[in-house]
Amino acid sequence: MKNTTRRKQGFTLIELLVVISIIGVLAGLSIGVFPKVRQIVNRVKRNDNMKQLHILMMMYANDWNSFPTTQPPATRYEKGGGVKDLYPLYSTGLLEKGNLVILQPPGAALAPFSSNPGPEEFNKNSIGVAYNSTCIPDDPDNPPLLSDQGVSSGSLRANVNDRGIKSIDPRGAVVLFASGQIDFINADRNGKLSTSRVSADQWGRLLD
Repeated sequence: MKNTTRRKQGFTLIELLVVISIIGVLAGLSIGVFPKVRQIVNRVKRNDNMKQLHILMMMYANDWNSFPTTQPPATRYEKGGGVKDLYPLYSTGLLEKGNLVILQPPGAALAPFSSNPGPEEFNKNSIGVAYNSTCIPDDPDNPPLLSDQGVSSGSLRANVNDRGIKSIDPRGAVVLFASGQIDFINADRNGKLSTSRVSADQWGRLLD
């Protein structure tokens, strides 16, 4: 009796080259798309961080009738804010050690916090937001309270080497207003943020 069973054939060289070329094309397309997808994902994460920070801010304000600051009341409004003024969120226990990561937005190159950070670690090298400690809760003018790293006086510092000052996104910044609203504010080619939502004077309150 004749054996009619056929031996299974593998890929021919031409078929293998076609498959490899298709994979190469798909990989090439994904390389161009991936950074944009990563930017979108990072912006969503930054929005979520801002929401969590706003909750903590309001909890702090409910207890202390103001937003966090390390400055004496007499000079607070003269000297403005800065990221060091976020230290009371941690020192009062509202911001637990495991949640310090919300001060380090995705996309920012920052130094990690130590196991028990002191006020000296709350600086622009460890914290990826600009902060307005003089912002008043429920201010009717709705000034900016927090913003992405690298925002100072309404401009993005995109072309700097300092990891604590360089902006995360050259196209603009995620901004949290005192009301709790979160917006993405666009920047022009020179890094100047739009003043359609915020006046130049209000931007000046946000210190890196």
